[in-house]
Amino acid sequence: MSTTSSSASSDLEALIAFCAAHPVPDIDSERFLRHLCTSAQAVIDLRHRGVVAAILDRAPASSGAVAFDLIGCSPGALDAATAETVLTCALEAGGRLGVKGLELLLGTHWAPHRAAIERLGFDLSYRDLDMRCEHPDWGTDAPLPAGLAWSDLGRAWIGRYLEMQRAAFAALPGVYFPDPAGQRRVLDAGASQVRKLSDGKRIFAGLRYAPETAFLHSIVRHPATKGQGFGRLVLDEARRALPGRALSLNVVSSNHVAVDLYRRHGFKILREQDVLGKSLR
Repeated sequence: MSTTSSSASSDLEALIAFCAAHPVPDIDSERFLRHLCTSAQAVIDLRHRGVVAAILDRAPASSGAVAFDLIGCSPGALDAATAETVLTCALEAGGRLGVKGLELLLGTHWAPHRAAIERLGFDLSYRDLDMRCEHPDWGTDAPLPAGLAWSDLGRAWIGRYLEMQRAAFAALPGVYFPDPAGQRRVLDAGASQVRKLSDGKRIFAGLRYAPETAFLHSIVRHPATKGQGFGRLVLDEARRALPGRALSLNVVSSNHVAVDLYRRHGFKILREQDVLGKSLR
């Protein structure tokens, strides 16, 4: 989040502290507030009612829609009246920010209020799927095409990796793109490992994963390789990098090719959550 004064900076730290004290599962509130919101206008600050939400307008989808969600919530604070207030404020804020639409994951906090959310004009956009493969034993590794090899990404390749990722996912609903500087910051921080499949000049596929949790953050292949088995090559690299580990990932239901690939390799859906969207244009 941009701050232009000491008071703004102080309020940002207070928001971060509130969200840390009242966490929402699976939400990195500090990263959202510092890096994925442009300003205080993107924050729905209802701390007096036990709730903080954010419009992640620094990470738009190719459609121009952005994610919106709770980032701090006291137990029981999101009752029906507060939920409607948060949503109304978010729609007004989204209009002021000029975003094309809002998308909301119906997690535990929001699911009881689905009817109210739909009354405000939200409808189903896609489903968010958590998948897991307990035993990655789908057979012998597929051979790599001649001239290609796996290696660590390295800083010099980050730009080309991000370009490939954007090209691969640009038209896919439910995929958001933080600004390149923000993505570089995440990769430079080294919180996850990134492997690239290249010929020394171009990247054909990539894998970003968390060694501690065996979570596969990104499985991507260049669009020019579609239908040539590169998705399998990335999965093979994942199990080589994480031997004997169960593998987990998240994928949107609109990515039919990926969902089918994961099912064929033993991944099962553990959790399925609806994402509701509303156009603001």
